Amino acid sequence: MRPEYYTGFDSNGKFTHLGHAHHVAVATALAASGIVDLGVRYKLVAPERVSYLFAVFLFLIDGWLMTVHNDSSLNEGELSSTMHRSSALDVMMLVTSLVLEMFHRRSVGIALLRPIVGLHEAILFITMSFVLFQPCCPWDDRHIPFFLALYVGYYMLVCSFVLILVMTLYRHSGDSKTSFAVSSSYPI
Repeated sequence: MRPEYYTGFDSNGKFTHLGHAHHVAVATALAASGIVDLGVRYKLVAPERVSYLFAVFLFLIDGWLMTVHNDSSLNEGELSSTMHRSSALDVMMLVTSLVLEMFHRRSVGIALLRPIVGLHEAILFITMSFVLFQPCCPWDDRHIPFFLALYVGYYMLVCSFVLILVMTLYRHSGDSKTSFAVSSSYPI
């Protein structure tokens, strides 16, 4: 979010790049939604359903900015269009997971959809930041397959790491019903 803000200024210190302001607005709304989710999780926010309110707020901001920001007159090229389409698909997946979660509040599988898709969108933003603020060489339309491969591969790597971390923490927490069932069925 910070590079988007700082690179939006011209040499006179005036904020001139509206596209960067759009990105900062979406990232801020996404961060606010995540902070509220953490507040609900740790019981710092009183009503549990306020999380849905912030998620709907995020989707409205993101949807409105998608209509304003993805203007064909920007002539940013096919790579930029691919990145924005990927982001729009993530927003649609988040909306779908939120609606499913609202109607099936007791389902653990559906409740896990929103964090999984949220992680997916975070990985997309990281990959897009790598493309936009490249460390070595400029990207162009020829690099679309590489962008998609990097995005999917990085997502799989991060998800595998998170899954291993959660399994390790769960296994050593002592609260696992699985470990109790296994230890009680095999006497030592």
